[in-house]
Parts: sequence; structure tokens; C-alpha cells
Amino acid sequence: MKVCIIWASQNKARFWYEIFKSELAKWHTVYPVTPTYREIDGVSCFENIWEIPDVKSIKLVIFVVNPSLSNFALTEYHDLLIWKKLWFQPGSYNMETVEYCYKHNFDFEHKNCILKVKEVKVD
Repeated sequence: MKVCIIWASQNKARFWYEIFKSELAKWHTVYPVTPTYREIDGVSCFENIWEIPDVKSIKLVIFVVNPSLSNFALTEYHDLLIWKKLWFQPGSYNMETVEYCYKHNFDFEHKNCILKVKEVKVD
């Protein structure tokens, strides 16, 4: 499965890094999105979602940023995200995020940490 992680960091002490490694360990193809880095542990990074090759084949988008960046990404990438499973890690969403997802009928999760879930079901 192809997975996109919004916003990535090279800092191995950051929580997102554990998610990055976990998704790679599941044999997923992981696309980190960050305007800051060109690569992380040999995996190419992308400045935005639209730069990812065959972006339409991504099945899961994981948000590990503050709510304002999550909300920005929702509106910026709306047309692409409507067809994906979205996962908001704790601390990456607020009521505005949740309301936007419900209003636009996004398939999303926001109540659990992805590291505590054995399998993510995507259509």
C-alpha cells in the first residue's frame, strides 16, 4: 500500500519518525511530504503531495502536524484527498479539522494512534 506522511522530519526523536519506520516495516511505500528535506533515511521527500509520482495510487494519508497545517493541507489538497483514507494522529487535528472532514464526506480516523492499530482498512 502507498502511504503519504504529512509533514516529515529527519529528527529521529520526533514521533512522526516512529510512524515513518513503522509504515516502512509493513512493506508499505512511504512518501514523506516536507518542504524542509530532500530525503530521510534514503527515502525521497516531496515538497507537496502533487509532486509524488502516481499520486492517485496513494491509499492512506497520515497527518503528524499541528492542526493549522492539517487544515491547510485539507483545503490545499482537497480534490486529491477526497478519495483517500485520512489518518489524523493525536494533536494533528481540532474541531475545524473534524467538521471539515464530516462536511466533505472524507474517510478519516482521528481518535486513535496509528501505531496502536494492527491494520488500517482502506477502500
